[in-house]
Amino acid sequence: MIDEKMPETESLQGQGPEELERDLQNLEGRDLQLWCLGGFISIVLATGFLMLLVPHLFWNLGAIVTKERNLPALFFGLQALLLLLGIYMFQQRRRLQITRRDLIKRLQVAERVARIDVLSGLFNRRILDEVLGKEIARAQRTGSNLSIIMLDIVEFKSLNNRFGHVAGDRVLVTVAALLKRNFRAADIIIRYGGDEFLVVVPDSDRREARIAVDRLNGFVDDWNRKNESFGYNLQLSAGIAQFIPDASNAESLIEAADAEMYDNRSRTRYGVATTAQPASAAEMSLHGDRA
Repeated sequence: MIDEKMPETESLQGQGPEELERDLQNLEGRDLQLWCLGGFISIVLATGFLMLLVPHLFWNLGAIVTKERNLPALFFGLQALLLLLGIYMFQQRRRLQITRRDLIKRLQVAERVARIDVLSGLFNRRILDEVLGKEIARAQRTGSNLSIIMLDIVEFKSLNNRFGHVAGDRVLVTVAALLKRNFRAADIIIRYGGDEFLVVVPDSDRREARIAVDRLNGFVDDWNRKNESFGYNLQLSAGIAQFIPDASNAESLIEAADAEMYDNRSRTRYGVATTAQPASAAEMSLHGDRA
């Protein structure tokens, strides 16, 4: 029956979004099954009442149901069946509603968790296409500024080789905390992969994004002074790209920021201070295409 197949709350622990969506689809099928069962029983009961009202239409049943002593028993029997059906349907519908609410709540939680990087607590790359696409559409529609910042940790591989992956994980968590401290609530910080981070900065042009990067470097310098005994000098390489209406898209924006980041990383690696560049090659190409 329906109640034997109903998923219990405890069985939903640890399920991912895909599994929960499948359970929701199965629940819709059970809901339909319940309504079909109720409809079938209702037809049977309606037929029973019809037999009582017009017994001559049903073969030789007239001789049975027209006997005065049989009518009350048949009538109250059908009423009892109808009452039991109503109670059963109410209980099953209630259980379906409770299970559906629980599944929806767990699906929402699972979707949020699936978008969060477990180590850093930042958004992971799964959210990038959705977020960046929405911000580009908004900037295109309203004419507002939009920039992205690509960041990575300089010599992170050598840090792992020298101090181990546990120390590397701690540095990643530290950088995530510095990013949260530095950027606004409206900015979307994403762990892009490995030691790379991407920040979507709405309503900001290249100059304003550069100010945010310089402020972040100040926080990094403070951390290095407080952790001199650690034996590793934390450095971040940054690349900035500004959205150009009718010329940029998500892919070109990321490519421009990524190219500048790698250029600045090579400068930092060889002891050259990172400096603000007027525009990356990709951005200059976009400007040229637009002109």
